[in-house]
Amino acid sequence: MKKHFLPTALLLLVLVAVAHGQTVTLPNPLGGTNSIMDILNKILDALIIFAAPVVTVVVVWAGFMFLRVGEDPENITRAKNTIIYAVVGYGIILIAKGIGAIIQSLFSQ
Repeated sequence: MKKHFLPTALLLLVLVAVAHGQTVTLPNPLGGTNSIMDILNKILDALIIFAAPVVTVVVVWAGFMFLRVGEDPENITRAKNTIIYAVVGYGIILIAKGIGAIIQSLFSQ
C-alpha cells in the first residue's frame, strides 16, 4: 500500500488543480527536447557512447579466444562469430543514427 501512496497523491493533487480551473505545468524531464527527433537523437547518441567501449571489450575478448582455441574448429568459429556479431551490432547502431538523420532531413523540408 505504501508503494502506491505517492503516485496516487500526486495524481489526486493534479486532478484537484485541474478541477479548480488552474493550469498545471510539468517540467520536461528530458531537458531541451521539443520533438520526437530530438529524443531519438539523444537516445542514439547515448547508445553510441555506451556501445563503443562494449564493442571494444568484446572484440578484445574474441581476440583472446583466438589465442587460446588451439586447433578446435568449433572454438575458432565461435571466436569469429563473436567478432562479427559485435561489429554488426555496432554497425546497426550507427546506421540507425544515419536513418534518423535522413528522416529528420525529410520532415524538416
